Amino acid sequence: MSEALSRLTDVVLRASLDASLLCLLILGLKMLLGRRWPARWHAAVWLALILRLCLPAPVFSWHVPITLPVIQAPAPSSHSGKPIETSTYSAGRRSSPVPGRLPRSTILPFLWLAGALTTAAFLASGVLRFWLAVRKGRVVTSEPILRLLESTKVEMGLRVLVGLVETDRVRAPALFGFLRPRLLLPKGFLEAFDAEELYYIFRHELAHLKRLDILTGWLVCLLQALHWFNPLIWYAFLQWRRDRELACDETAVWHLDAPATARYGHTLLQLFERFKGPEPLPNLAGVLETPSNLSRRILMISRLAQGCERRWPLASLLVLGGLTVVSMSGFAHASDRSVAVPAAAVAPAPEPWHGFVNDADLLGGWRTADFVKRVEDFQPDQRQWKDPDYLQEMFFHADGTGREVCVNGNSNKWKWTLGKIYAGSPTEGRYEIRQMAGRTFLFFAWMNGDVLSRGHKPYWVVLEKAPRLREVASRVQDRIDYPFDNDPACLGNWSSVDFVARIEDFKPAERHTKEEAMPFKGLEFLPQGKTTGSYRWTRGLLLHDGDHTASRYEIRDMDGARYLFLEWKSGDYTHRGMRPSYYVLKAQ
Repeated sequence: MSEALSRLTDVVLRASLDASLLCLLILGLKMLLGRRWPARWHAAVWLALILRLCLPAPVFSWHVPITLPVIQAPAPSSHSGKPIETSTYSAGRRSSPVPGRLPRSTILPFLWLAGALTTAAFLASGVLRFWLAVRKGRVVTSEPILRLLESTKVEMGLRVLVGLVETDRVRAPALFGFLRPRLLLPKGFLEAFDAEELYYIFRHELAHLKRLDILTGWLVCLLQALHWFNPLIWYAFLQWRRDRELACDETAVWHLDAPATARYGHTLLQLFERFKGPEPLPNLAGVLETPSNLSRRILMISRLAQGCERRWPLASLLVLGGLTVVSMSGFAHASDRSVAVPAAAVAPAPEPWHGFVNDADLLGGWRTADFVKRVEDFQPDQRQWKDPDYLQEMFFHADGTGREVCVNGNSNKWKWTLGKIYAGSPTEGRYEIRQMAGRTFLFFAWMNGDVLSRGHKPYWVVLEKAPRLREVASRVQDRIDYPFDNDPACLGNWSSVDFVARIEDFKPAERHTKEEAMPFKGLEFLPQGKTTGSYRWTRGLLLHDGDHTASRYEIRDMDGARYLFLEWKSGDYTHRGMRPSYYVLKAQ
């Protein structure tokens, strides 16, 4: 545990050092380019910093020759007094060099972990308190206001559902959440502004949604918790939030004419006079988030109203591309040292493929039954491994090929010969077949990283013979090029209320599946074959272009309510050929 924590601390400190140097480079470029850059480019360059902090190690390494002493561990001795053979591990020309380690302390990893957990707990508690308070807010139901919000969404090219809530928890308009976004307004806000001013405010908040600022804000707060000790990282993300507001202003007025852009700036000034910015939370983005940035925002808006800065210079693309390459590179000097490690820790070289030898007992389909430490530990009627199996099924053909089917529906090809199964990487796992309690079981040595890199003994995947198991040769793809045929009965909003295996299983007074266990919450059918999600529809079918599925739907009236039964074609259907179940949606 302490060794793993020390390694993780090394990774974080190295990334923090690289990110600090990158941050200084970004600040220098921003100072050099200044107003010649559009606002969205000022915000975009910080993505290079976020990318570097997300990488556990540099992708590219700039080699700077430095001579460091070779770390040679004293050779361990056997009981006979003779040294045990060791192997020298050295990064090859194609491998990433081993960086010089930062000074390691026994207390430093625990100090870092305590700070990271404290920072994360502080942020999480703030988000939880805010979420509980927002749930008590009043949902805005004024039809003119909701129509204004919907028309603004259409202009901004957004199709996601956005709720409108009045709450005393915010002191200025703010966008809350990204899975189920809500636009929060202070109490009395709707009476203080007219429809045109609300239109401009809606455009700014929806620009946050269009730019995925809430999702990026969560990532930034996680990185701040990991790098809580580095004030330069905190300062960089403060600058990112300021640039984010300018980028949202630019996005909000991008398609407005000069007079409308000027009125947008006037509305912004009114907001600053009457309201205050929201508290900094990862799932919140407000129009007044950075009050100290007002003069810069107004200056940019005035320049946009005059027709300036509406450009995407090629030089900016080159700068952003260069920063991206730099963010994926290591600033730390590479070392050409080699480290002596015990021979047992080095993965044994795989034996070459000696040709195929058939095994009639292995042919056919097998379904995973258990995962055990030793073959002798397996009991046919007792399952030791409680977690879901990664490997679900295996098929073996007479030509020496095999296929695995994983829990996520993915299917990978393997090779095999008598007594050995070769995975996709150059590794081999032994297998043996045993008859137990009148059933046939296959024991397959699972060659994971602990076995190949650390010298551990392999665990065993236990699979039971399944003669009737049918292999799906390829992914199922439905025909989706149906012409649009109108169906007025399906128009409107539908919310999921149950999930059943067959339509006949549904009873309005009973529930087979709890609401929290249903990831598909519902859908709104819009005119002309559109929906609020990633689907499109025609009479009787819901089509998904990405998954190539055509799901049938059927509408029935039951006990005075209208229900829509929708085929749910998940990975069980597309990858394993299983019959789809049904979501039951109720008309709202």
